[in-house]
Amino acid sequence: MPRKLLIADFSQVEPRVLAHYAEEPKLIELFKAGKDFYSLLIKDLLNLVEDIDEIEKSPYRALGKLAGLSLFYGIGPGKLSRYLGCSYVEAADKHSVFQQKYLSINLLRKRLSAEYTKKGHLISLVGRPLFIKGSEFNHKCINTLVQSTASDLCCEAQIHLKKALIENNIDAKLRLLVHDEVVYDVDEKDIDLFKKLLQYYMCTFLMEKYKLLVPLEIEVFVGDTWYAKYE
Repeated sequence: MPRKLLIADFSQVEPRVLAHYAEEPKLIELFKAGKDFYSLLIKDLLNLVEDIDEIEKSPYRALGKLAGLSLFYGIGPGKLSRYLGCSYVEAADKHSVFQQKYLSINLLRKRLSAEYTKKGHLISLVGRPLFIKGSEFNHKCINTLVQSTASDLCCEAQIHLKKALIENNIDAKLRLLVHDEVVYDVDEKDIDLFKKLLQYYMCTFLMEKYKLLVPLEIEVFVGDTWYAKYE
């Protein structure tokens, strides 16, 4: 039988994990409503008049991802002004409004910094100790915890998925795992069932096991090459 590459990655996993850790009600509500986080964020930051659907298909969305995650991870007004192409004063105002809107993120940063100072490490959601070099833990604590947890969740899902593949006699081989993206080589006759199992273990299984406050979602592509996904 012919074989296909099946590529899957989490959708907006970093802000979802962040929303869970911070218990941020605005972000939790946004993800439960199925809205595009990065589009809404850049619309808010730049006061865009376009509809969310238009923004999602425009270059603004990429800017929303860059600026949004950077703000959550702790950048200042100077770097924000360069990202948004505005003056420092305007960026400082937007930065201040953002910090006030998402107070729980700052509280999380303070809590993690205190935890790292006391214990000398953080713990990812799946239990992996996380160490931050030097004295930059105040700045990097959220970034480290969120990105490490996202990667760990992806890895754990593949471990449990492997058992299900054997039980269901599905011919699929994991060729590559990059942070929160996986590339499988799958027998074409098994693709439909494989998709269902992948969806379950990367979303429902993890949400139930770790009692996540936000839903997890994945995007799946099937093709002949990894490159074809990005053409």
